Amino acid sequence: MKALTRDAKGFIEGITQYIQNEGKVSVLPKVQILLGKVAAQNQKETVANVKSSVALTLEEQKRIEQILYTLVGHPVSLVTSIDDKLLGGLKIQIGDWIIDTSLLGQLEEMAQHILQ
Repeated sequence: MKALTRDAKGFIEGITQYIQNEGKVSVLPKVQILLGKVAAQNQKETVANVKSSVALTLEEQKRIEQILYTLVGHPVSLVTSIDDKLLGGLKIQIGDWIIDTSLLGQLEEMAQHILQ
């Protein structure tokens, strides 16, 4: 997986912080196995939910399928929907893995960085 959602990053950072603070380094192998299983499950997902701010053409859908095939290593079928709140770009979800290239997602990320 090339990118993690903010929730996944927060989860991993939280676990890591807990392990370091509690001195429970012995649980690291178990955590690594669990995270490996989660990643493997996402690789088996065959459906990608794709949200866009406008309707996608068949050509655009085929191109997205090709890109996702390259990323996950197997064919996925698209379930597309329109969400005009995205303002532009795409939001793709395969299992727990989210690829958010939407303008809304970028604005939300910038807002979080500003608030930190």
